[in-house]
Amino acid sequence: MTTYRVFLAAMGGQTAIQCLLCGRTSALPGDVENRYCGCCHLFHDAVAAARELHTNGATHECHEWPTARGVCAVCGAPQPAEKRQ
Repeated sequence: MTTYRVFLAAMGGQTAIQCLLCGRTSALPGDVENRYCGCCHLFHDAVAAARELHTNGATHECHEWPTARGVCAVCGAPQPAEKRQ
């Protein structure tokens, strides 16, 4: 399951990225190029790699993968507010 989408923004015709973990959209070239969400403070490629490891039985620390919506980006477990970045 992908955690982002890249699209051509209607206004200005810029390439943009939308984080599907929190809904934020950015047209910053660095965010698009690096597949980064500045709101969640996560790189989507790293999330994909962690999810694959998790699917294959690896453990992870949910507090290291918080999204802006307050869930773990790897497994979706709710994160207590005090554990969020």
